Amino acid sequence: MRLKRLFVLFYLLLFCISCIFASNTKSYESKMNALDNNKDVTFNFDKCDFIARFGDNYETLKIKYNSGSDTKEFSLICDSYVELLSIIKINEQLYWFKCEALGFEQFFIWDLKTDIVFEPFFDMKDTVYISTIDFENQVLFGDTWNSDKGIMPDQKIELYLFSTSRKEHYKIAEKVGETFTLSLLEKNKIQYNGNSGKQIVFDYSDWTKQEIDYSASSFLVEGKTKYGPENLASQKGLPWASANGYGINDTIQIKIPSYKNQKLSFYNGFQSESRKDLFLSNSRAKKIEIKCLQTKKIIKTELKDIRDKQIIDLSDLRIQKDSCIDLEIKILEVYPGEKYKDLCIQAIIPVY
Repeated sequence: MRLKRLFVLFYLLLFCISCIFASNTKSYESKMNALDNNKDVTFNFDKCDFIARFGDNYETLKIKYNSGSDTKEFSLICDSYVELLSIIKINEQLYWFKCEALGFEQFFIWDLKTDIVFEPFFDMKDTVYISTIDFENQVLFGDTWNSDKGIMPDQKIELYLFSTSRKEHYKIAEKVGETFTLSLLEKNKIQYNGNSGKQIVFDYSDWTKQEIDYSASSFLVEGKTKYGPENLASQKGLPWASANGYGINDTIQIKIPSYKNQKLSFYNGFQSESRKDLFLSNSRAKKIEIKCLQTKKIIKTELKDIRDKQIIDLSDLRIQKDSCIDLEIKILEVYPGEKYKDLCIQAIIPVY
């Protein structure tokens, strides 16, 4: 009877442990296929699919996204001949593309919401072997060991972190004559084997992707068309538009991760590729005031009346590294529209 109780307790303990690990394990939907020279290759996901084919050469991939009535097209430019393509669905908004050929791997990230494709390797992609990825937070880990060669006893191996949100890399550790073995832990932590086999935990919370939140004191709604503040996250699609005509004294609030030397990419007016006349037809911002609600510092700037991207330096706001900050942008003066009063701003995107 006593032995039976021990067995019951043992299996209960195993069940609890398995539940804990199961709750911390995140699975992502992934598809892989070989690419054919003259044929489309389709990757089917729930509610959407991707059609891939080679472009003019074996280093360019043409991708078409289909989801009901929504269709988007973009290209991936690879560094070498590509044979296999793996598409990993992280969520309804984020997809990772992994191109493979003869042991070579190259990653791309596509954000459905902003319709932006970027490569999360930056300036060290040719020397660092990526071994572990936190897909959801868009953080990659790799070391300087080339897996095709043996390691010399005096060879220095360096472990790096790559952050797509901060567009930076960071050296975590180094050691001699031995590679790193990594494992992702919960709550933005990674464990690796340090010198003498010691297991070390590194917290990379400061490097993870953080959402940017937009709000405004007003926004225009015309029938079923909404010119809301969320439109400011992308230079494509509809802009934000004031519900108060010229929008004088209207404010836009942006909550963003905070780092030193931050800037804003400002896309003025209504910028439409198919209707370029809308830029002059609607009003554009001329003078604005930007306030950091944490530091209470204020800067004023005058914008050019152009369609090109304008970079606004925020250094005078005295922003320091923190979890996030709140910026408040106030409209002081506008370039009046030739046809409509409505003040439009296409996008305001943080630059790190």
